[in-house]
Amino acid sequence: MIERSIALHLFGGFSVKRWNDLVRPMELNEMDRRASAMMLAYFLGKLEEREGKRIDWDTIIYSGVFDLLRKIALSDIKETVHRRIRIEYPEEYRRLNLWVADAVAPILEPYGLSRRFREYVSAMPDNGAYRRIAGDPEAASTAVQVLEAARSYSSYREFRIIKGVNDHDPRVPSIESDLRRRMEPYLDLAGMRQLVLELDLYRVMSVADRLRYQTRWSRTPRIPETAVLGHSLMVAVFTLLLSEQQHACPRRRFNNFFGGLFHDLPEAVTRDIVAPTKTATPGLPDIVKKIEDETVAEELYPHMTPEIADEVRYFVEDEFDSRIVEDGQVRVVSTERITGEYNENRYRPIDGELIRIADEFSAYLEAQQSIQLGVATHILLEGAERLFSKYTSHETSAGVATKSMFEQFPFRHDAIR
Repeated sequence: MIERSIALHLFGGFSVKRWNDLVRPMELNEMDRRASAMMLAYFLGKLEEREGKRIDWDTIIYSGVFDLLRKIALSDIKETVHRRIRIEYPEEYRRLNLWVADAVAPILEPYGLSRRFREYVSAMPDNGAYRRIAGDPEAASTAVQVLEAARSYSSYREFRIIKGVNDHDPRVPSIESDLRRRMEPYLDLAGMRQLVLELDLYRVMSVADRLRYQTRWSRTPRIPETAVLGHSLMVAVFTLLLSEQQHACPRRRFNNFFGGLFHDLPEAVTRDIVAPTKTATPGLPDIVKKIEDETVAEELYPHMTPEIADEVRYFVEDEFDSRIVEDGQVRVVSTERITGEYNENRYRPIDGELIRIADEFSAYLEAQQSIQLGVATHILLEGAERLFSKYTSHETSAGVATKSMFEQFPFRHDAIR
């Protein structure tokens, strides 16, 4: 199950604001930025594999997740100040990382990741953290490049959102120059060249970035507001943690993380539809799904290589079915069977059932936390009650202790009546 401590820590990422000393046409938060970076890291890594490079995907996934958890713990320190501490005061930076390790590592204990997280942060700032996680130094080194490139470009992409409304600020030219310098070391990556020249990958990320502008639970006020983009990363992290508890093989972990990250990608071209509307008529869910798949095929897949398009299609079509590939055919099997019979890389297993649990647990947290903070509309209460009842009516689902998981976050049913 997902423990309360890690759920609340991760949820705090939605409240970590970015660029909050500049004018912003919209709120920018850490979860959205990290989600965009992890999506981009996937595409950059896949394009490097196409060039014949080896990629250690565990390095990308775990380093991305660990650095997010670390950033949430250090959210009070502005990014530029944090970078100066790293460069000018390395010993103080090391002590700061040890403080983070003591704060965050215990909440990762139930997933067997506590020691790994400590190794990661204690090796900073020399990037040795990445290499410690992986066994193949060359594959890990390329993964480091990919992840750092994705992070630097995602920051630059955010800057471009706010640049136009900050022309009056004398800092803007130097900020832009600094962001461009941080991208320069990675321009030898095939995907980075596509981004700079605004070719295929630029088109893909422009579509994916629409998820940043789509507010979830859009029919009701809520604290904090969350976008589909950041929600997708929360689902990916929850799915990864559940996968650890299922002792998932490397390919299963990879599929589950990126399956969770991309599960709402079709909404970039159709927008988020709230559950009551989506199920207003018996046939509407299937119709919406068909339109989503067709629109994604028209707007996104033509800008991906055939191999990447096939894998993304595997992630997003029937995203809540647990599946394997056997004899070249996709087969729907239960997560319990995957754990017992198909937990091997050669079957390309993906746990759609775990992604659904992570998705609906994330949705429940979004409603429940707002209710706890006093914004408790009928829509939020009804949504929370529906999800709470669904997952507490039986002890487990797909091997997850869902009843205990949801009961960690009770809410007042009579908050508004």
